[in-house]
Amino acid sequence: MSRPLGWLMSFSMKVQAMSERQELPQSSRDALLFALSALLASAGVVAFYWLAAFPLPWRLGALLLAVGLAVALFATTGKGRAAVEFLRETNIEVRKVVWPTRPETIQTTGIVFIAVIISAVFLWGLDSALAITVKTLTGRGG
Repeated sequence: MSRPLGWLMSFSMKVQAMSERQELPQSSRDALLFALSALLASAGVVAFYWLAAFPLPWRLGALLLAVGLAVALFATTGKGRAAVEFLRETNIEVRKVVWPTRPETIQTTGIVFIAVIISAVFLWGLDSALAITVKTLTGRGG
């Protein structure tokens, strides 16, 4: 485990231990971890611009590392755990979807394409008729 990640996990475990000993209520723990994750993500953005003299891949790496650590820290909060659980459940539901076959997809795409063409021709005709009507009524145009 890398040093920054080890420090982050160690800090998160210390905060969790304090919370379990009732020194820090759960909502306060979550607020602290959320604030730290926001600070970490913000520090990554600041570092991206502050390190402008460095090559772009290094800057992007620093930004992605900071944001990744911030997301990992956020995932230890109550709302973060709920979000992770929601994503797991969403993945399970996506696996249950019956996706259309290739012929069904091609047929549906063709129907939509024809409907768009018919709508475009109808709107063009309506616009032309209204333009001619307005020109006739106002006496403008050729």
